[in-house]
Amino acid sequence: MPVCTFLATATPLLHLGVRPVLVDCDAFGSVDLDRALIVIGSRTWAIVAVHLWGVPARVDALAKVCGERGLAVVEDGSHAHGVTVADRRIGGFGLVSAFSMNGPKPLPQVQAVPS
Repeated sequence: MPVCTFLATATPLLHLGVRPVLVDCDAFGSVDLDRALIVIGSRTWAIVAVHLWGVPARVDALAKVCGERGLAVVEDGSHAHGVTVADRRIGGFGLVSAFSMNGPKPLPQVQAVPS
């Protein structure tokens, strides 16, 4: 997940027993994919895309990288309600997405997280 985010992006992951790994950002606050590739390990199962300040993450490149490595894309779209990329609304590029109008991101506990 990108270092430039709010703690509410990481909190649900911690509740699920997932250890987020912070990665440097590009100029728009999205995960820097080159740096993300360096920290992907055998226990990595997803990359979190944060659509910050109404600017969508590079979901096309992120989806490609994740697809090539068998990883999921998890989207935090709380700053970008209604934003589109190539005529697709953000929140529809990943395995799961979260939108909120407040700090907490109420995600149900999912048991599909690999151990």
